Amino acid sequence: MRTICSLLPLIVILFGCPSLKAVDEENKSLPLAPIPSEAKRLVLEAASAFTDDGFKVRDADWSFTLDQAKPQFLRVTLFAGLHYWFAVASAGSGVNLKIVLYDRQGHSVKGEAWQDAGTHEGSRAATELIPKQSGEYFVGVESLDHSTDVNLDCSLVMAYK
Repeated sequence: MRTICSLLPLIVILFGCPSLKAVDEENKSLPLAPIPSEAKRLVLEAASAFTDDGFKVRDADWSFTLDQAKPQFLRVTLFAGLHYWFAVASAGSGVNLKIVLYDRQGHSVKGEAWQDAGTHEGSRAATELIPKQSGEYFVGVESLDHSTDVNLDCSLVMAYK
């Protein structure tokens, strides 16, 4: 009986606690949740224009660090007849980002391109594609500014309909 009484506070702590919460300096409870990067916030903000036109933004995003001198590539599977937009953003202002789409053979695929003219915070770009064939494609993201050695935190999303 004495053992159960001594374990009771431990049992209450382990099983009777409310959900875990983080606590800040002022002892205010904050729910634990992933904190999105600024680049992700900006790209989702840019992609909201596509949702207004009936596109669905894919739940997954691709976050990466872009070296000013070297593009990054993402392999995706796309389906013929669907309409896709790829959007990328970085918190770095005044950076010219560019998205280039390639087919399986490495040939660039033409589509409408959009680049933020500097009217918003951060840097953003988007490219559209309506593939004629289903298959594997590559999304290339690059910076057109090679004047600085600063790497950029970027986030890319895909919208489709």
